[in-house]
Amino acid sequence: MWAVHADNIPSHMTVAAYLRRETDFEAAIKAVSDPELERLVAIRDAPGVRVPSNLDHAFAAAFDRFDSLIWESQVSAASPGLFRNLSLAHTGHPVEAMDPYLCQDPCRYSGADHLAFAHRSEVGRYLAIGTMLDQFTLTIGSGRLTVLVPPNPRGVPLVHPHRDTSIFEELRLDICLAVSPGVVLSIDGQDDLSFNPGECLWMNCSGYEHTLVNRKSWLGSRCSVHFSVWPWIEFDHSTRTYRPNRFYGCKHPIQMILDGDLTR
Repeated sequence: MWAVHADNIPSHMTVAAYLRRETDFEAAIKAVSDPELERLVAIRDAPGVRVPSNLDHAFAAAFDRFDSLIWESQVSAASPGLFRNLSLAHTGHPVEAMDPYLCQDPCRYSGADHLAFAHRSEVGRYLAIGTMLDQFTLTIGSGRLTVLVPPNPRGVPLVHPHRDTSIFEELRLDICLAVSPGVVLSIDGQDDLSFNPGECLWMNCSGYEHTLVNRKSWLGSRCSVHFSVWPWIEFDHSTRTYRPNRFYGCKHPIQMILDGDLTR
């Protein structure tokens, strides 16, 4: 099995791009590709994932205690709504400002270099936030608290319609802390997906183009914590290397969610 030291990844490439070029990652994906599984739109209440009942209070306390780690994203063509972010994982490197859904050539440590962020921050160890993340047996990557606060015209996308990272690189989980009636995920060719507070949701963000909309009015908000679980890749902190885990090339990431393989 291969192992890639973090320092060997050039600055003009993301971790994922480098691993796909320099290892057998692409062949491993082809070995387990399953069109039927990959047509799945969403999994609600991800099996085995426990959401602390006081998670919203923990994040509120984190905003008070870690104010220096919180920032507002710039309003852009990609995200005309207002987003407030709270880092859950970081590298110690500054994150390059970018439109994450519009950038054509993301580079190392940019906002699109999702496999670069594997170090738990103080926020990620705090109270119920740490309890939630500790239950996962796989590497936890980047995460954020997103508070979306319009006004924005009814039915108009709040975020640039997009597809996210491959499910073979990361599984993005969403835990809704609070949501206004009418704020939904609009999915190309599918029914709207609503959010349930306290539920851990996985949505096939790489399989379906999607965006957020408010179906009822100009006003409303959604507060969710997002974080990524790496299904096939792990990061060894002691040696600073990326390497395959036991599921690599053997089990489809969506089947891993269904079988409860993400947690202890």
